[in-house]
Amino acid sequence: VDWRESDRLTPGTLVVLSPRWDYFRSKCIVATVATRSFNGRAMPVVEEGDNPFDMPRVELFFANTSEILIDPVEEFVMLEAKVGYFENVRHTMLGLQHAAMYHASSTICVDDDEGRMASATNPAGDTIVVPQAAEGFDQSQREAFDIMSTQALSIVQGPPGTGKTFTSLVAIRGFIETQNAEGPKSRRAPIIIAAQTNHALDQILSLCLDHNIGKILRLGGQSRSDSVSHHSLFNIRSKSRYRRQDYRGLSAWKQICGTIEELVETYTRDLVGAQELLEANIISPEQYQSLVNGSPAAAQIARDERTDPKKISLIIGWLYSFSNQDPEEGIRAMLPGTSRKPIIGRFDNTPDDDLEEEGQAIRGKAPDDAAFQLRGLYLPLDPHHTVAPAPPGCRRTGGWWQEARALVKSTPDLNWIHAKARPLVYYYLKTRLRDYTIKAIREQLQVLKEACETLKVHQLANTIHIINNEGIDIIGCTTTGLSKYRGMLAALLPRVMLIEEAAEAREAGIAAAMFPSLEQLALVGDHQQLAPQVDIPFLGAAPYNLKVSMFERLVKLGLPYKTLQVQRRMIPRIREVVQTFYPMLRDHWTVKDIRNRPPVPGMGSNLWWFQHQWPETWGKKMSYTNFKEAQMIVGFIHHLMMQDVKPCQITVLTYYSAQVEVIKRQIHHDDMLRFLYQEWSVRTVDGFQGEENDIIILSMVRSPSDPMGANSRATVGFVEDENRAVVAMSRARRGLYVFGNARHILGSSQKSYETWQKVFNAFGTQTGDYIPLTCRTHGNITSVRTVIEWDNLLCGGCLKPCNERCPKGHRCSKQCHTNDYVHRHCMKPCPRVLPCGHLCGKKCSELCRCPRGCVQPAHVLPLAATVEPATARPRLR
Repeated sequence: VDWRESDRLTPGTLVVLSPRWDYFRSKCIVATVATRSFNGRAMPVVEEGDNPFDMPRVELFFANTSEILIDPVEEFVMLEAKVGYFENVRHTMLGLQHAAMYHASSTICVDDDEGRMASATNPAGDTIVVPQAAEGFDQSQREAFDIMSTQALSIVQGPPGTGKTFTSLVAIRGFIETQNAEGPKSRRAPIIIAAQTNHALDQILSLCLDHNIGKILRLGGQSRSDSVSHHSLFNIRSKSRYRRQDYRGLSAWKQICGTIEELVETYTRDLVGAQELLEANIISPEQYQSLVNGSPAAAQIARDERTDPKKISLIIGWLYSFSNQDPEEGIRAMLPGTSRKPIIGRFDNTPDDDLEEEGQAIRGKAPDDAAFQLRGLYLPLDPHHTVAPAPPGCRRTGGWWQEARALVKSTPDLNWIHAKARPLVYYYLKTRLRDYTIKAIREQLQVLKEACETLKVHQLANTIHIINNEGIDIIGCTTTGLSKYRGMLAALLPRVMLIEEAAEAREAGIAAAMFPSLEQLALVGDHQQLAPQVDIPFLGAAPYNLKVSMFERLVKLGLPYKTLQVQRRMIPRIREVVQTFYPMLRDHWTVKDIRNRPPVPGMGSNLWWFQHQWPETWGKKMSYTNFKEAQMIVGFIHHLMMQDVKPCQITVLTYYSAQVEVIKRQIHHDDMLRFLYQEWSVRTVDGFQGEENDIIILSMVRSPSDPMGANSRATVGFVEDENRAVVAMSRARRGLYVFGNARHILGSSQKSYETWQKVFNAFGTQTGDYIPLTCRTHGNITSVRTVIEWDNLLCGGCLKPCNERCPKGHRCSKQCHTNDYVHRHCMKPCPRVLPCGHLCGKKCSELCRCPRGCVQPAHVLPLAATVEPATARPRLR
């Protein structure tokens, strides 16, 4: 396994363990992965000497403290869930358990007679404040704002580019201003804003900050926005002057940690003492006294051992008698593998939910090295069994165990045991002491768990005190965070909650957050775009329907909702394609203005579907790629760069993560593209919802490896999904270019045909097995059909000679190109005759100068065309 690319044992993954001897027949221990590390790093680094194929160090969280594995000698078998990510659903399941304790909210009710949903109106009272920004609304936005402001449950569908985020922002401002207008006697509470992904949440919170809409607080540690991260719970709490420290809970936590540390130190000690065996009732007082009476100095040794249990001279003296050597050193000489080394390392920090990861990251993407380390008490268990190893091939059911137990039970004076049998008896005694210590550790861990819960309660009260006194207006979190922080959010008694991208969120996550105090719930999204992800496919189908969001379910049940209708993103020609999914979609006047949406330079059309039959490949990453298609796309990007299109204006979308990597590698192999820009936007369709760009290039990937073979009618997987098609077709502002085998996609299945036939028809004649390029100099069209043909057009023009003139009149003899740098740096001899009567001896692009050194009059200006080095384009290949 190459752990740099593997998503196995990702933090938050569910695992089960069983002793090797049992192999899940009777014992199954449930745990989750806490960390996966490689020599102290989150990912293996080959440059640092890491072998990416070596097994990582894995640390676990156990579901039950009584099942914590403390014996490192015993071997276990571990199984990992092949699909699913437990961390994401754990908090939701716990939230549903808590939500079940309360009566169902009256926000949503069912009319049994009509079998459809109904909503209560105007729960917020008569004072509805309409922000000034609402003046910029179109009619559909204003209607959506009205129901969000007045209804207990509002559903707003926002097709691509219709401004649903702007509508949400104005509604959020309206919620805050309405609460402020109700007067000091009304109950003020923060507005809860939630989204399915961290990216969508950061996006709307950043806009709130940019428009100065209230004071925000961001829950969770997965924010990638610097501006939003400054408003995290950790930062606000650490800087707040209202912060209170609960020393009682903290001192109890530290005291229990100290007790556990002492027990672990006893467990991992090389040799154990007689006093410890006595205190654990493993040996009787009579047996202990026999050790004390074993030598003239034993009484003093016993007193020292009672003072410091780490002094183990009584046992050493009983085990061996060395005349010329310290007993302990003698034992170490016999066991060269033992050494005394530090065993305890500490992160002296209290538990803190603020720094926990929410598990929203893509599986396989480990957090930063500094973030993935566990916080709290760290006690590595590394015991050394001295004197005698465990008898081979036997557990405690073997004869040696029975023999040693019989000797201890029947011998009141341990000095009567024969010297040869004492190592075996000692191993028995030490094993018993380890069992006793393990039991004590588990008991203390349960006490520690209770202490942590108590400490969390105090921290929760402290956090609520800070939020109320800091005047927080908006609390943002993911839908997972709604359940994870449910206790705190419920205690704040929120009145209003808005879910952004609600159609992408699982219903369970929203249902678990139906706090009893809620008066208004606004669902903003689009059920025709991405649906909730389901790890196990059959759970997404009937009768489970986990792929159906609350948003979609309520819409299909007939609950009234508003749809935004005016799009402000794409040019009308691209809107015609998207309109096959949204018949009511109309253009805002701004997208019709060529100054706002200029044509894509160097292209005869802003819309094109390039058809091919290049075969797909099923890769080792369990994902599809199409190498030829990727090469064709990179050649197309190179052409756009030569038309002065900026790299940041282009996004390449594809359905498969493996194809993302292939395209990025091909871009890296192009000298000009690698030189121009480092972070090219190559994304999956699923990861680009809610975003847009001027030019979108879509890589469809799917094409049979044998067009005439058995797989020629193979299904195209989730490419046939209509929701994903909506996202893919609606991201472009100025240009949309599709690369794919249209015949295969249309013919692979009935569902794929129903999804893509209407799209393909909307492209009309703007499709073919070539890409039409328009020369900006000559106006003619060049058709590119294969990857190799891009090599003939590296300069961005057509196949004709340039014939453009330089400032001094020379015709350019090079192939047509878009870069006039060549003209301004003409290398032909300068034809000018100088005032001195001599011919200029310099190149055309150089400053004129007489080759004989004649001084020119001051009023004579040179005719050379110069250019600043900083404005020069890089040479191509």
